[in-house]
Amino acid sequence: MKESVTIFPDDPIETDNIYETYLEVSNDDFLETVFGVLAGEQRPVVCGFPGNPHEVAKARWFGRPWVSGKTPWQAANNNYFTLACFSPDEKGQYRRMKKNFAALHAIMLDDIGTKAASRERLTIPPSWLLETSDGNFQAGYVFNEPLTDGTLAERLMKSLIAANLCDPGADGPLARYARLPVGGNGKYDPAFICQLREYSPDARYSVEQIVDGLALDFDPMAAPQRNRRKGSSAGRSSGSEEIYVPRAGENPVVTKLKEAGLYIKPLGAGKHEINCPWMDEHTGGHGGGTAYFEPSESFSCGGFKCLHGHCADRHLRHLLEYLGISRIEAKHRPIIRVAAGELAAVVNHCEEELAATDRFYQRGGLLVHVVTDPGTRETVISPLSAPSVVRALSSLACFERFDKRSNEWVACDPPDRHCRVLYDSPSYPHLPVLQGLARQPFLRPDGSLVTAAGYDPATQMFGLFNPKEFNIPAAPTKEQADQAFAVIDKLLDEFSFKTWNDRAAAMAAILTAAIRPSLPLAPMFHCCAPQIASGKSYLTSLVTAFATRQAASGIAFPQDDEECRKLLLATLMTSPSVVCFDNLTSDLLPHKSLCSTLTEEYITGRILGISKTATVGTRTLFLSSGNNVLPVRDMTRRALTIHLDPACETPATRTFKKQPLEEVLRSRGYYVGFLSRICG
Repeated sequence: MKESVTIFPDDPIETDNIYETYLEVSNDDFLETVFGVLAGEQRPVVCGFPGNPHEVAKARWFGRPWVSGKTPWQAANNNYFTLACFSPDEKGQYRRMKKNFAALHAIMLDDIGTKAASRERLTIPPSWLLETSDGNFQAGYVFNEPLTDGTLAERLMKSLIAANLCDPGADGPLARYARLPVGGNGKYDPAFICQLREYSPDARYSVEQIVDGLALDFDPMAAPQRNRRKGSSAGRSSGSEEIYVPRAGENPVVTKLKEAGLYIKPLGAGKHEINCPWMDEHTGGHGGGTAYFEPSESFSCGGFKCLHGHCADRHLRHLLEYLGISRIEAKHRPIIRVAAGELAAVVNHCEEELAATDRFYQRGGLLVHVVTDPGTRETVISPLSAPSVVRALSSLACFERFDKRSNEWVACDPPDRHCRVLYDSPSYPHLPVLQGLARQPFLRPDGSLVTAAGYDPATQMFGLFNPKEFNIPAAPTKEQADQAFAVIDKLLDEFSFKTWNDRAAAMAAILTAAIRPSLPLAPMFHCCAPQIASGKSYLTSLVTAFATRQAASGIAFPQDDEECRKLLLATLMTSPSVVCFDNLTSDLLPHKSLCSTLTEEYITGRILGISKTATVGTRTLFLSSGNNVLPVRDMTRRALTIHLDPACETPATRTFKKQPLEEVLRSRGYYVGFLSRICG
């Protein structure tokens, strides 16, 4: 198979190169490309204003009709335009309202590269690609004919959101604003200057070309999708076998390709080499250079690509028509049928589908999943919201309801009522429990070492590490432990500890950081010094490096117990490796919630913004630092204090030979592996 068959790469393409920027394109030039020559009174609406768009008065968003050459622009403003044209109302004013909608001239995909899919997912070139903040893009597709059917436009937008090609908040294309190329993004200080990275004035598409080119789960001409089962008895289903159809063992498209003699071999990662059904039209009649892609989060029905020029306009829809497979069959998902009187069974099947993915869990009474922030690259546990349950289920199963008029089951979205019941459930019998995250190999209660990443049923922990980075012997010897201790202890040589006991406490902090997920309880470590620039923050950063590769963000110490309880519940829900109260300005006060967190495996309370009581684990390393501040009262039994004292007038002028923090981060697997020998 030729390498060119790899149509959609698994790994993101590097984009650190210097982009081309179309600086010569003015806002009027750009709008003329999108809207052409406008006849009559129909006009797009534009607006512009300085400052943060989230903080300006609502009146700032009221726009005015665009007139080429007469609309003034300020390059430093947030400059917007509507993708649609509007007719004036009875007062002659142009309002972004559906009743005034005339035609949609383009559709825009928002937050490409951050909240939505990466740029590589844009499998047909956009008419424009505008960078609106660092690494964040708006991609636009201009229609070859303006779209006057508003319902069709909204359905197209929903299919783009379902394919993760647009931020869900960008629904409502008829009245939506998009940014103009000449302008700034006032969300940032200083404002980010928008950059037009791709500009193809001649790239114009029909709705069908957008649907096919981006492999959307959408057919603008299709009636509601139905399965083959008919009969009024289906509408009165009473057994679980009637409301649940399991996922087929083999992808139906692959099965049909094999039956038709077109299948060649699997290529891995859900890709298959096939012979093109239209190979007779190829030059020389060759069938190679063709691939089928199984459904994924971005391509809900799968994908098809033939590299021969004769098939340039053929897409998945054409392959499915050739094989006689419906779009609902092509999704290769189980079917859940929403029938009256079967609420409990439907909710039960929904939970089973979430559990089967190994991506969704329960934590302290909440539905959660493990997610990675695209900006910071930090992985945390995040509670699911009720709408996100609907979105998750829509990608895992096909839902159907019984239509009495046609006497058939027809496709529908996951019902809000059933998803809400699942979200508000007091218990989840099918979802695995997630106790927390581990950033390196960790110990089970029986002393065995978990060296594989992913979910570990025995400990109910999720490993976020590459096992190949850590070289840990199965049965370390005392000599190896002594050697490991010496290597770690040497990292502390240039810190100005007040006494030997303080150095021992620092070593205890490092040891605790490395194995905190394995410990039911652990003390807090407080770093104290008589003056600034004594190395407190650097020492806490070094300790943090043994718990995670991510730098721990400093958190302000709460003023009272109520604030402390809310802070701890919300923070511990995400299962951070480290919580660091940096630069304390008062003594380490014994707030009741903090004392409980340091002496109990779990704490319970109502998390801000979630209408449920949650119980969260406390297997997180707690650190703090400050000048001339110490643990007081009950905190003295819960915190080990590390005293630093440079014993000089200006500690900031000291020079050091080594950089232990950089050394540990550079070879973290090596150092954490050494610590595992000590703990073993």
